[in-house]
Amino acid sequence: MLPAVQRRSREMAERLLNAGERVFSERGFRGAKLSDIAEAADCSVGAVYSRFKDKEALFLAILKRFATQARQQVAGYFSAAATEKVPTGEILRNFVIGTGHTFRRHYGLFRAIVEHGLDDPISAAVIVRLREENEAELLRFLAERLPGARPELAFRVRVALQMLNGYLFLGLLNRQAPVPIANEQGLDELATALIATLGVPAAEIDVGRIV
Repeated sequence: MLPAVQRRSREMAERLLNAGERVFSERGFRGAKLSDIAEAADCSVGAVYSRFKDKEALFLAILKRFATQARQQVAGYFSAAATEKVPTGEILRNFVIGTGHTFRRHYGLFRAIVEHGLDDPISAAVIVRLREENEAELLRFLAERLPGARPELAFRVRVALQMLNGYLFLGLLNRQAPVPIANEQGLDELATALIATLGVPAAEIDVGRIV
């Protein structure tokens, strides 16, 4: 019986995480209630409290799950299998555009993160750690591809990622942003600017564009 019980418990936890992300995305952190999340997950409020101490704990679990998925996604862009015989510029373009698409898919969650996560030291630490890990992953990849770019490469990586995150968060928070994050040409031009900032040689820049 134990494996079945454990399986049902994991399934319920996953349902709560999925329902929680939907409700937080739709109503924001302050507007979301555990009763709304329980209803969205088709369970009792008691089932929520049996797994998460309060709304903050559930939100943190959702944030950690997202960070894990984002970390795996970024690592995938720069893995040996994905980058073999692929120009550096094309890999970076895929990374920028893929990151933009992730922001779109999790639009509401990012708004809830900004609303609550940046004011909460525990949630903020998850975001900071993810940013630092993404920076380290990009730096590792470029150090192998552009061995002559040190020591300024680390600074260029920080500037490039700040460009990327600033563009996406502005599009996220300001519906009147000059270039919305839903604009594919905007993401493509951003990728071009990021590649230039990183100092990728012309021989390593792809000619085509990602659609």
